[in-house]
Amino acid sequence: MATPGNEESSVDAEKPALGRDKLQIILVGTEVQASFRVPLETFFTTSKYFTALCSDRWKRPADEVLRLPDIEPRIFNVYCGWQEHEHIDLAYLNLGNTGFPDATEARCDVLIRAYALGDMVLDVNFRDTVVDRVASMVSGGGRISSAANVTTLYDLVPRRSKLALLFVVDWSHRRYGMRIYRDHLSDMPQDFVVEIAMYCIRRQHLHHLPRGPIDNCRYHEHESVEAAALLDTSTALEVAAQKRGIA
Repeated sequence: MATPGNEESSVDAEKPALGRDKLQIILVGTEVQASFRVPLETFFTTSKYFTALCSDRWKRPADEVLRLPDIEPRIFNVYCGWQEHEHIDLAYLNLGNTGFPDATEARCDVLIRAYALGDMVLDVNFRDTVVDRVASMVSGGGRISSAANVTTLYDLVPRRSKLALLFVVDWSHRRYGMRIYRDHLSDMPQDFVVEIAMYCIRRQHLHHLPRGPIDNCRYHEHESVEAAALLDTSTALEVAAQKRGIA
């Protein structure tokens, strides 16, 4: 797996069974860059964006470098690790040297950015896996995020995303709900504070709103409308480009 550094590094992120596939060079990051060499046609099969790139209509030259400047190498590394091993491994990341006061906030920051990457490359399965990882932190009874994490979430992830919903529910139940509206109106994303206020109001009238153990499926996308609409490769590339701000 890749380790970000000041200079470009070359990494083979291929699965053992795919050694005969042609490797695509992907240059990730801007200030800190890393190059990944992966069998694009068979490695990122859950990503509508990468699948579209490999279609006959959008076939890229074999020697052309694919650039993803808006993605951090360490986050893309997490994504490659999930593609290869089918689980999210954060153990190899140096979370103690990231500027966060504790490892929980640092871990949450990585997961938020990983979810944003999954949104950018149109990978529903990866986003659901990230949600599972966050939900496991919630089920453990601990604090899953800080105000800084929430700000990052609303900067990078759509406010109607399943991950944002999970944060709203967790903060509503564990942070005394309406007190957040009173105490954090000035230092939290306004949309987040409003969502919590609305959630608390609904809870007063609807007793079936979830509380207690997390039902992961409630925060999964599964066969979402977006995924169904992106079966057309041209649409997939256009939507991905919009998410990357290049359309």
